[in-house]
Amino acid sequence: LEAFGPALAALGFAGARTLARKRGGMFVAACALTWFAVQALVRLFGLYDSGGYARFLAPVAPLWAVMAAAAWDRLLDPQSIRRARMALAIGAVMAVLCVAMELHLRHRDTIDHRTHPHLKADVPRLDEARNAVRVGTVGVIAAAVAVIVMHGRMRRGIPAGTGPLRLVLAVMMALTAWVFHRPLERGPVERLIDAELAWLRENGMGDRPVLCAHVWCAYRTDTALPLDRPGLAARIAAAPAGAIVLWERQFAVFNETPPVELKDLSPPHFRPLAGATGGARDGQTGIWIFEKLTHSERPPD
Repeated sequence: LEAFGPALAALGFAGARTLARKRGGMFVAACALTWFAVQALVRLFGLYDSGGYARFLAPVAPLWAVMAAAAWDRLLDPQSIRRARMALAIGAVMAVLCVAMELHLRHRDTIDHRTHPHLKADVPRLDEARNAVRVGTVGVIAAAVAVIVMHGRMRRGIPAGTGPLRLVLAVMMALTAWVFHRPLERGPVERLIDAELAWLRENGMGDRPVLCAHVWCAYRTDTALPLDRPGLAARIAAAPAGAIVLWERQFAVFNETPPVELKDLSPPHFRPLAGATGGARDGQTGIWIFEKLTHSERPPD
């Protein structure tokens, strides 16, 4: 839902079988569905510390668009029975996707956000997106049912068009494009990184090398590194005295090999700085800022 939007997601799943029957379509559908299944399993079982990010599905976005186009084309098929079957498939897929979303978010709803405020802040405007999917699901199912009912009444001379369903899907795709066509909202960690970088500039340390495992920091400091770059621990060890280390819990611990723990950045080799928050940090979303005092080619212990 997050990767393609609800309308394209439903159209893609519903159109996979139709596309597979066309020449060369089996290969396209198999590649897209296999990639989706692998990512779903990785997310389900927590393999490779995967976060289940929507960008993981970006490689199959063109293939998904082809499957969605096959479903859309079937909605315009001259044979009413084919249009009705595709409408049924789209409505059923949309219902399954909505139920899957509710199950996925149910655990989040049971968490006490007073003690875990970062979880609600991880996905800005989550409640709005959730309600939008619910409304869209109701609209798609209602339009699909209308197509099926009209197909059953064709003998009475009532045309079985798919106009209402196509209109609902088109509106959903347009709204999805409108929502996505804007700068992404920063999460809590990204906002803290920006605040710490601003604090460094205000305190005369803006020209210091900044080391951090978080991708937002690399983006903000324009220090994008190659894929075969050394790990954070090695970069900290090779950095000169005076370098700044921004440490956060997610990327530094779970995405680095070896992981860089908070205890690794302790005196006498490192000095903690108050930073923009004055030392007050949330246990999950906080940013710890350190100045390296001594130069050593050995990674932190």
